Amino acid sequence: MGTTGRASPGSVGGIAGVAALAAGGYTSLALKTDGTLWGWGNNEYGQIADGTLIDRPTPAPVPGPRDVRMVAAGGFHTLVLKADSTVQAMGGNFWGQLGDGTFARRDDLLPVPGLTGIASVAAGRYHSLALKSDGTVGLGCQRAGAGRRRTTANRNSAAPVPGLTGVVALAGGGYHSLALKVDGTVWAWGRNDAGQLGDGGTAGRSSPAPVPGLTGVTALAAGDLYSLALKADGSVWAWGDNAYGQLGNGNFSPSLTPAAVPGLTGVTAAGGRLVPCAGAQDRRDGLGLGQQRVRPGGRRQQRPSQQSRGGPGTPRGQRAERRRVLLDSAQDRWHGTRMGQGRGRRIRRRPVDPGGAALAQCRANRGGGMGCLQRGQ
Repeated sequence: MGTTGRASPGSVGGIAGVAALAAGGYTSLALKTDGTLWGWGNNEYGQIADGTLIDRPTPAPVPGPRDVRMVAAGGFHTLVLKADSTVQAMGGNFWGQLGDGTFARRDDLLPVPGLTGIASVAAGRYHSLALKSDGTVGLGCQRAGAGRRRTTANRNSAAPVPGLTGVVALAGGGYHSLALKVDGTVWAWGRNDAGQLGDGGTAGRSSPAPVPGLTGVTALAAGDLYSLALKADGSVWAWGDNAYGQLGNGNFSPSLTPAAVPGLTGVTAAGGRLVPCAGAQDRRDGLGLGQQRVRPGGRRQQRPSQQSRGGPGTPRGQRAERRRVLLDSAQDRWHGTRMGQGRGRRIRRRPVDPGGAALAQCRANRGGGMGCLQRGQ
């Protein structure tokens, strides 16, 4: 296996007996039936926990654990739930998502202090969630209110989410979190600029609140700026950002409230991706290394190249969407270039365009509009 992309599914060689999978921002993990963990893909923050920062093009065993019960992958970090109901973490830690009381990355598995009696784990892009066996929710940490309690300050140690009980499942999105309660209702909190909390507005929340009108839910999934819910009748409901049609509703307009995905019935599982990808028609408008993305109005956002970060060169676009994240200081750990932010300073985000008018105009101007972004992304 090499580093060339594929437009159709293909088998992953060198691994068998897999019981569960987890996909992070740029890393893949497999849990085998014997309780061992295998990883491949990007490893620049140690999220494969093999003691190196070397990317792996083929699956390799993660040294150490042989009693893994569950694995969750975030943007640049990995969570492992062990058979003794404790949690271990590895990888990037620039927002404290490893929950160890520091902001230092780790390339080997270490326990998350204070987390015991855990039933399941979930990882957002920069935050971590843990469901305890008593139905309460704890979290490692987060950025900008994504998983936090009633504040938007970052946290680098696990703490309970107040007022959230009777939870049976969790999902972590880019900057928001979802919890499924035993009564089939969904609770959401965190960032909401694309309507991903499903409450009809775009104001973020730092404490959980129910998603109005959503009942009978059996499973959850969260993407970067959108959310999915699977109901007991096999229908799928989606809300939030829709710049690439990820809500499946036949258009590219966002939805601030949950709506059924037309034509989907008899569904048994759903999943969302942390980093939305561009279409194959125009890779120049993707998030590839050294590439640019066009926003409404013609403004381009430059992506740093592999060469600029000092790593080995790769053909342009082979590792699409790779983020450059560096530790800078305790005050401003985001020192890369990212949509909606600049180096060392904050940039005001564009307002959400609920009606989709700006997006529609962009698509019309571009003859189909690959690279047109919904305002607020």
